[in-house]
Amino acid sequence: KNPQHRTKGRIVNVQGRYLNQTFYSISDEKGDYMGVMMILTDAKEMVSLLKQSGNFNEPRVVRVVERGS
Repeated sequence: KNPQHRTKGRIVNVQGRYLNQTFYSISDEKGDYMGVMMILTDAKEMVSLLKQSGNFNEPRVVRVVERGS
């Protein structure tokens, strides 16, 4: 699988904070698939712009659970 492959991303509500959730497919240096990584980044500015334009739909509420490796 392509190590650069990622999802489009979506806005989620995590404990009252808007975050952009994106998943990346991870591969090692040989190109062998290793798994999927989730990245959460702040979406406050994006949400503000969407609300101003009237195009904001309240995202579902999710919770992040830390798991041991």
